[in-house]
Amino acid sequence: MIGTAQKRRNTIATPAACLTAVGLVLAMAATAQARVTRITVEKKVSPAFDGATFGGAGQYETLAGKAFGELDPSDPRNAVILAGFQAQGTRGRALQEGAKTLRLFGQEVPVNAEIVELGQFSAHAGKSELLRWLSGLTAPPKQTYLIHGEPSAAQSLQASIRENFKWNVSVARYLDTVELSDSL
Repeated sequence: MIGTAQKRRNTIATPAACLTAVGLVLAMAATAQARVTRITVEKKVSPAFDGATFGGAGQYETLAGKAFGELDPSDPRNAVILAGFQAQGTRGRALQEGAKTLRLFGQEVPVNAEIVELGQFSAHAGKSELLRWLSGLTAPPKQTYLIHGEPSAAQSLQASIRENFKWNVSVARYLDTVELSDSL
């Protein structure tokens, strides 16, 4: 994702983070027990980014929330549906990479459920789509921050932005802090 420092907002805007699908969807097969117990939307801004649109996704909304669910991954009648991108270090990524057990509530639980990957539901744009979107900006930002994605992909996008646009671009690291000033 791309964050662009904007003087009038004095924040880092993240266009590609605006619409995020729940990465791990729980599903039930046959008579197995699985359920979503609660979904909370803690914050919603709509439309976001002055009504900007990105590709076929339409206007952005900024959502922050959580989905809570229960599923017994040891039950082979269950299916875990991985909808879209699974970040490193998450249970979704572990399942995607074939984990035989998951640590849940302090216990190692065997994974016997079917694992189904539905990558077409990813809300992430690819590098070429991001570069095309950036090319439409009327003025270059003074600083661009890449704040989301796998490290190797973020570094590749950083190199492409530098090469194509000659912009100042940084890849954020965990717990980085950036002081935004009027000079940005």
